[in-house]
Amino acid sequence: MKIREATFEDAEAIATVHVASWQAAYKGIMPEHFLKTLSVEARAATWRKLLQAGTPHVLVAQVDETIIGWTAFGAYRDKDNNWAEIEAL
Repeated sequence: MKIREATFEDAEAIATVHVASWQAAYKGIMPEHFLKTLSVEARAATWRKLLQAGTPHVLVAQVDETIIGWTAFGAYRDKDNNWAEIEAL
């Protein structure tokens, strides 16, 4: 497995993992019809904007040429602190 910085070109793969993860993690918790409406295309558009903006910072986990996971992180939202925080996994 390789961990690397995400690129703009990774947006669709990140979105695919993002949607599949939500559908698996929230099955039985969130309404099924809601989970079925999650869109890789819509999520990819959001990821393209975020990756182009450069914030948050995003790393991907990759096996061979397949992205299998990601994390987003950035500065701690409390402005009086010098910490960082993981925003999403």
